[in-house]
Amino acid sequence: MRHASISPSLCVLLVCLLACSLMGCDAGRERSSDDTSATSGGDGPTIVSLTPAITRMLIDMGKQDQLVGVSMEDDASLGLPVCGSYNSPVTARIVELKPDLVLTESPLGEMGDVPPLLRSLSDEGLFELKIIPHSRSIADVQRALIDAEAGLGAAVGDPEAAEHAGKLMSLRIELVGAVLKDAQRPRVLMLINPTTLGAIGTGVTHDELLRLAGGTNALAHVKTGYLTLDRAQLQQTVRPDVVLMLEPGGSELADNDPRLRAFEGLSIPVNTSRRFAVIQHPQAMLPSTALPEVMLELALVLHPDKAAVIHEAYDTAELIMQQASAGDEGGT
Repeated sequence: MRHASISPSLCVLLVCLLACSLMGCDAGRERSSDDTSATSGGDGPTIVSLTPAITRMLIDMGKQDQLVGVSMEDDASLGLPVCGSYNSPVTARIVELKPDLVLTESPLGEMGDVPPLLRSLSDEGLFELKIIPHSRSIADVQRALIDAEAGLGAAVGDPEAAEHAGKLMSLRIELVGAVLKDAQRPRVLMLINPTTLGAIGTGVTHDELLRLAGGTNALAHVKTGYLTLDRAQLQQTVRPDVVLMLEPGGSELADNDPRLRAFEGLSIPVNTSRRFAVIQHPQAMLPSTALPEVMLELALVLHPDKAAVIHEAYDTAELIMQQASAGDEGGT
């Protein structure tokens, strides 16, 4: 990660954001200088994470060394035993690993959403089971980190690490959003299934991210989060300037790509501009502390002419956090 110097155009903005966002930082907090990691793994409970969103948040809290098992959707490069998923855990593997803590998500954050055998094993005292409510917005991710009762910080016994990870996430999003606030906003269609034209509507995390990344949702007129379109709607009402395909780990578009067939022959702006792109981030569809990275991909596709200032704003957030941390430590 680059550590950008702060250009004059950002100075006033950074002073305001620093005062608003970081005034509450506690003195003497230990933090790593590495990207999002707030503390070293150190002493703490051994953990099995059953969702990739929780895994990512734990890593950004500096807890990777405490992970002993992860979900089947997690990145294999972590090199950790796979323990199934939140709705289909491999309980035998979990028991074998002897974790102190098993972390999972549920749509409502209630024990009733958790597979009965996992609950029973926890009741027997084989491990502590904590449920983190599933996030549906940027604010939800913050709550998943810092909520005093149901947050990850409380679950692992390190609320300061969770607070730091949340503040860095928010500051990155704020700074990138601020430099794009007055940018010209193209009409953007976000697809989660290009073949069937499965699309992202309103009221969900990616609709929020798109606005902050300097775009306008071409489906702003709908009142649902996800829907399936047809070619007539593309032609008559949607008419996007840009089409983004959210495909974690997906391939770049090629000539005669089958993902573009639904757009062939339509008289719509994107067929003139050819502004089709794939958002490939591994957690492109999962609300977590990876949201700033997803937003960065969106912003760079929508505003390539502003790439330098976008990168500067993103990188400057980490610089601000490091300086705030150094100031806290100097005040003790």
